[in-house]
Amino acid sequence: SIIEKPPHQQQLDNTSMEAKSLLSRRLSEYPPVLTLSLEGNIQPTIDFFNKTGYLTLDEHGRSTSSSSSFLPARYLATSLYNRLLPRWHYVATFLNTTTAQTSSIKGSHSNNQKGYLPPPLHILAAASDVHFCKHFNASLDNFVSYKEKEAPNLKFRTQFSYWVKTGRPIDSL
Repeated sequence: SIIEKPPHQQQLDNTSMEAKSLLSRRLSEYPPVLTLSLEGNIQPTIDFFNKTGYLTLDEHGRSTSSSSSFLPARYLATSLYNRLLPRWHYVATFLNTTTAQTSSIKGSHSNNQKGYLPPPLHILAAASDVHFCKHFNASLDNFVSYKEKEAPNLKFRTQFSYWVKTGRPIDSL
């Protein structure tokens, strides 16, 4: 005879299968994400997205909002130090605009001045430098100069914050 699982176990199995299927689909969208270090690349990038309001996660790293829980794997693989931080700070420093959308920003990565509009995620994470500057009507030369000058400082500040939080040596990040 076939032994039936209790209803709560069947529900867990279904949930587990749905989660595995979703994970499989997400990974197949951008397989290179599997080559990244969880602690050195993925976690700091997720922290950035959470602190800047692109994701909404609780203290255990679980999504608290279904509308902000989707993050394409390619965005997760975006370089925090060479792309995300320089662009975020460039917009926050030089291209502040006034908008009602500022309430969505909750993080410490930005200058978070009143009236700050966050860059659209696809522009921040996926666009080329040319398209990033074109989107904001900014000078490519000014942005490249800013990035070359400020990226090492932004990287160190972020790594230092992560070290204070986790105790993990900066050299391994």
